[in-house]
Formats: sequence, structure tokens, C-alpha cells
Amino acid sequence: TTWSVSVSNLRQAANIITASAKDAAGNESTSVSITIFYDTEPPAAPTVNSVISPTRDASVILSGTKEPDTGLYVNNINASALFSGTAWSYTVSLNEGSNTFSVYTKDQAGNQSVSVIASVIRDTTPPVISSSTPANGSYSGQGGTIDVVLSDAYSTVDLQASLAGAVVRSASGAGVSGKWTVQKGHLVFNPSSALTDTL
Repeated sequence: TTWSVSVSNLRQAANIITASAKDAAGNESTSVSITIFYDTEPPAAPTVNSVISPTRDASVILSGTKEPDTGLYVNNINASALFSGTAWSYTVSLNEGSNTFSVYTKDQAGNQSVSVIASVIRDTTPPVISSSTPANGSYSGQGGTIDVVLSDAYSTVDLQASLAGAVVRSASGAGVSGKWTVQKGHLVFNPSSALTDTL
């Protein structure tokens, strides 16, 4: 035969439930005990270590700390089973552009922590010339400076690094002597001598 009973007024943490049986003559069986853990408190939010962003890599390793005896979830994917350790890591794939990851934990009772957001930008696209003075393909009666504005779809442009690859060439492909500088967010080329019609 089977039996069941409802138990109420459970307290947070461990609850010991003891049961025994009696027959019609009043003989009582040996009691048995079970322990029930009542837990309605969510775990603390995990921490997420900073990652390099923007990056050209196709994947990055997210890592951080969490409460012991909790499982870790990244974008609702169970990234780890319940484990007692407090350090965690998980490899995520990146799409071109902005990537957002929601990281949270769950304890054994299913209580969920507050989510922590990690954002990583993947940028494999080089900057482009968004504008220049004189404009590309235009004719100018002045042989002065050349002003170039660079833009990038996913991250900021490193103008100092861009100076290393900046070059002005004539129509024949020969390099033009002069100096590149950064001025008010632009790359500016000052030729050593006035630009000629052959350019």
C-alpha cells in the first residue's frame, strides 16, 4: 500500500521530515527521515571578465566567477552543469559586428540570478575613405593639401596607425613626397612641393 501527505510551512534551507506507522494495536514502526531543501532565493549574479573588443577573432572565451553549486547559462544555453567550483569559462562564436551575450546562473532549485550582459565587436572590415578634399576623381585648380576622412562600420579608426600606410601616388603610380599628419580627426597630406598637373 502507498501513502501521501502534504507538508507545509517549510523553512528556507534544510527541512527534516520524519514518518512512522502504527497498527491497530498501537505498535509503532521504526521512523524514517528525509531531508527536503526549500530554496526560493536566487543566486548572486555571475561576474564576467573583460574581453578584447573589437577583435578580428571568430570566437572568444568568456570567463568569470559564480556562486558554487550553480549552473551557468549563456544566451539561455546551458554552458555548464551544476558544479561546486566558482570559476567558469565558455567559448562563444562571433558574428561580424556587435555580439551580445546574456550570462546568468541557476541553482539546484531552479532559481535564476540576475543576468550580466557582455558585448563583443568582431571587426574584420578595414576602414574606408568616406570623404576627401579634393574629392575622388575631381579636378582642382589648387595644388595644396589633401584632406582625408576615414570611417569604420564597427569600430573607431586608429588614425596614428593609419599614417603608416598612407601614401599619395601620381597618375603614373610614383609616390609623391610630403608629410601626413592627423588634424581634428582627419588625415592631412602636405606635399613637399605643389602638386602638378600630372597628378
